[in-house]
Amino acid sequence: MFGFQNKLDAAGFPNCRDRIFRLCIISIMARGWESKSVEEQQAEAINVSVKNRPVSPEQAAALRRKQGLMLSRQRVLQQMERAQNPAHRQMLEKALFDLDAQLSQLP
Repeated sequence: MFGFQNKLDAAGFPNCRDRIFRLCIISIMARGWESKSVEEQQAEAINVSVKNRPVSPEQAAALRRKQGLMLSRQRVLQQMERAQNPAHRQMLEKALFDLDAQLSQLP
C-alpha cells in the first residue's frame, strides 16, 4: 500500500513500525479533511444567513447590477494584462474608468 513490507507480528497485525506509519498518515490526512470541512461549514453558514434575509425587488436589482459591473471590471482588468496594442489598452482603460464611475454611484 505505502511501499513497505507487510510483516505480521504474533497477533496477526502488521509490525508496529508499519502501524505507526499508517496511523501518522491517516491522522495527517484526517486533520486536512477536517479543516476543509470546518471552512466549508463556516462559508455555508454565512451564505445561508445571507440567502435567508428578505430582499426587496429594488435591492435585488441593485445587487445584480453591482455584481454585473464587478464582473465586467474584472474582465476588463484581465484583458488589460494581455493587451499589447496601445489603442486597445486605451479603450480598456476608458472602459475601466467608466465602470468605476458607475460603481461609485451605486448605493
